[in-house]
Amino acid sequence: MSREKPLPRLTRMIPYIRLNRDTGIKPTFYGFVYLGMLAALLLGSINHNNNLGYLLTFLLSGLLLVSIRQSWRNVAEIKTGSCQAQPVFAGSEAKFGLQVQAQGQDRYGLELALEPERRSGTDLRAGEEDRVDLLLSAARRGLLRCDQLQVLSSFPFGLFECRRILPLECKCLVYPRPIKAPFMTAALGDVLEEGMDRRSLGLDFSGISPYKPGDGLSRIHWKSLARGQGLHVTEFDEESSGGALFSLDQMPGTDLEYKLSCLCHMVLSAANQGLRYGLELGVLRIEPNRGARHKERCLEALALYGTTP
Repeated sequence: MSREKPLPRLTRMIPYIRLNRDTGIKPTFYGFVYLGMLAALLLGSINHNNNLGYLLTFLLSGLLLVSIRQSWRNVAEIKTGSCQAQPVFAGSEAKFGLQVQAQGQDRYGLELALEPERRSGTDLRAGEEDRVDLLLSAARRGLLRCDQLQVLSSFPFGLFECRRILPLECKCLVYPRPIKAPFMTAALGDVLEEGMDRRSLGLDFSGISPYKPGDGLSRIHWKSLARGQGLHVTEFDEESSGGALFSLDQMPGTDLEYKLSCLCHMVLSAANQGLRYGLELGVLRIEPNRGARHKERCLEALALYGTTP
């Protein structure tokens, strides 16, 4: 892959010239080339007193003014709607689904971004609401907030880039990055390795029951399904009461983020195995349970632990 040339990279570092409260404009790399060409044409026309040179210079200057005006109009009168994002793990990218609407006229060659390095191009029809997926790096756990949207356009000639900043309210929950670690329970002080058989956990088989949404696939009783008796899951004595309790205080080490990442891996592993589990984070205690909603509640508690509301 070839490296980017230095001149285009330097052009992006030039600040925007402010037009009004939320809009700015600056020439692109091709805009600087165009301006240099106009300056050379003007100097040559003056030097040789060439009327056709003057005419060509003023014609190209008029196209430059049209480019500036159209780039500014392309980012005007754009409204944002709802913004949604699914929770992600730290170190990945959050995807925000944003509803945008253009008023007055169609928009072409728009670029929307939550941060300058990640732009999403789109075209908008006047009066129609469209969904645009925007990416934002989620480096740390917690609540990722986005308070502004950048709307950029270099339409129609690519000579000037106009940028408008719109206020935005977007939130995304960022879970700790899972780190593989042994299971540690505060109640028993046991270390339960991932993948251990249920009988080694002290669970006695007590029968089967009809399948309910949220039951793990590992608990499906395949023999009854093969006999044509429907979908059932295995039940153990521990399933009705008790369960593992993952405690932050019982985790070894002093690095809080590492301990939360280990707990995140424990929650995910226990949920995948269909075990009952709970979580203890200081004064916060989530009693042992299972299911998709319980897993989301535990992961949310890990994501927001110690953060400022």
